[in-house]
Amino acid sequence: MKQCRSQKILLIDKQYLPDHASYILKATIKPRDIVLKSPGISPLSQDFQVIQDTGASMSTATQLFLAMYRNQIIGVTGSKGKSTTSSLIYSILQQTTDNVYLVGNIGISPLQVLVDHTDSIDHTTIFVYELSSYQLHGLTTSPKYAVITSLFPDHLDWHGGKDPYYADKLNILRFQDYKSGDWCFISHQARGVMQNSVILDSDRGSRIFIQDRILPLLQNLQI
Repeated sequence: MKQCRSQKILLIDKQYLPDHASYILKATIKPRDIVLKSPGISPLSQDFQVIQDTGASMSTATQLFLAMYRNQIIGVTGSKGKSTTSSLIYSILQQTTDNVYLVGNIGISPLQVLVDHTDSIDHTTIFVYELSSYQLHGLTTSPKYAVITSLFPDHLDWHGGKDPYYADKLNILRFQDYKSGDWCFISHQARGVMQNSVILDSDRGSRIFIQDRILPLLQNLQI
């Protein structure tokens, strides 16, 4: 757990928390603080509940990054195939621009990319962002461009069941706006799961664009 005292921001990473960390969290976190939690902290865990009970504002690095760059992000998720698909999209885009970065669950922190490439990142930069279900949980912003490779039940203990898992996955498109040109590529398998599950609000006005091939979309992509 790292603390930025001047900004009242607490960065809490699951891998650095000791067992039975409740006392430490209660003693450290104050209601005025902002807590950035790592994706490893399940919403069903005692650590999450303790943080919530302190009254502090809670967010994630993913939410912050989306708030800043959502119009420049191609978000990729799926129970299987998201790393391969993210890498493929990144490789395709590299043929047309040098100003593209592969970040996220694939092992590259988007915030670290911002630090390392401050001088080259501008409004034309494209981020291919691999997003796990952990990273998608609790988001209130979706990337402008989204890809869902597949949907199978996974990480059910962390999410608390199949429907919560699917609901978190679909945060990648839940807050898109078709009137602003947002789009989502969905595989036929994922489309079938969505049609047979009550996992997306029907009154949000979301529009899902289903394509047989993603390559034409990438070729016509303009940031």
